[in-house]
Amino acid sequence: MDRRVVVNIRQARELLTGVTDVGRRGKNGRRGERLVAFYACLYFAALRPSEALGLRERDCHLPATGWVC
Repeated sequence: MDRRVVVNIRQARELLTGVTDVGRRGKNGRRGERLVAFYACLYFAALRPSEALGLRERDCHLPATGWVC
């Protein structure tokens, strides 16, 4: 992996799809959900890892409608 290169949208979506399966068999079934949120914040919001880890729901201003999943 070249740390100087930003992934493209296809690669980002593949990563997000891949990490959803992390932790499904173990004790912590939500680990994949947290990893998806973490990596999505890094890519789509251009946050640094430390910023994404410190992000809380109260820090976000999310619209009630208009989300596409």
